[in-house]
Amino acid sequence: MWGNDVNTKPQKNIAVNILVFFILLVFCPEILAEKNFRTPEVIQFANDLSEKSQYQRSEILNVLNSANHRQIVIDNISKPAEKTLSWGEYRDIFLDKARLDNGKIFMKDNHLDLARVEAEFGIPAEIVTAIIGVETRYGKIMGSHPVLDSLATLAFYYPPRSSFFKEELKELFLMTREENLKIDDLKGSYAGAMGMGQFIPSSFRRYAVDFDLDGNRNLWEQPSDSIGSVGNYLYEHGWRRKELVAIEVDGDCGIFSIGDSIESAVFDKLHDCLPKSSDRKNIPSRMVMPLKLAVPGGYKYWAGFWNFSVLMKYNRSDLYAMAVVQLSEAFKKSD
Repeated sequence: MWGNDVNTKPQKNIAVNILVFFILLVFCPEILAEKNFRTPEVIQFANDLSEKSQYQRSEILNVLNSANHRQIVIDNISKPAEKTLSWGEYRDIFLDKARLDNGKIFMKDNHLDLARVEAEFGIPAEIVTAIIGVETRYGKIMGSHPVLDSLATLAFYYPPRSSFFKEELKELFLMTREENLKIDDLKGSYAGAMGMGQFIPSSFRRYAVDFDLDGNRNLWEQPSDSIGSVGNYLYEHGWRRKELVAIEVDGDCGIFSIGDSIESAVFDKLHDCLPKSSDRKNIPSRMVMPLKLAVPGGYKYWAGFWNFSVLMKYNRSDLYAMAVVQLSEAFKKSD
């Protein structure tokens, strides 16, 4: 018996090792990757940040040494939904019945804060609610990725936007110190966005507000602060009070010949493209963005105005902005 054990044990160990390897390969590929945050580039980052802040170089390096490279972050940012889905597919995800019903509940529960945002910033309650609904289903899904891991991975292992995410990583260090938050406790999206409104660190520092006046800017647990912060963000980016955001138009009227890029010219033909039922007195004379949206069987055509471009400052995707517009309109129709 002992002799048989000697002969079979190495074989069993090899089999176990192979099994463990494949489990790690499938479920935890980052463990096998020889990627870390102890490179010369990371050291230079720590040097730069320590010179411009109250952080010590050693403190920054210790924090980054505790971070984990996450391949899933690279995978996700390389194929965002806005680039892989048609408008019809995107709309079905973000304009579902549950999101509409829960949005109406959110508006009822937070009507005082939403009214205050509209009074102070000029942002309609439906727009603020739609953004929070599209971003996180009203705070129910705020992201499970460690923000430190996400931003460190993108800063040092995603060359296409490395400079941008290095700045966001710096902002994260500064934000957590200013707000007295533990940097390794924060969770968010794969791109490092946090809270009900999904603010990246730089946006948090610039636009988050303490709307309930309790001394903290809490975008994770306080709907009031989240509502005020979304409103302040749009206001600071130039939202025009009571101005139409977008309207569906006739796609055959000639205004779409310029393509789908943002323009700032006045379109003489715009009014000829409008539905007969529209109130033409409230239509801005300047169309900022023509929108050609793929749906089953063809396309839908919309004219986006100045406030549509402001929504795209929140998220650069025209599909995202249109989801916010149509969800906000659905709230109005369901009143």
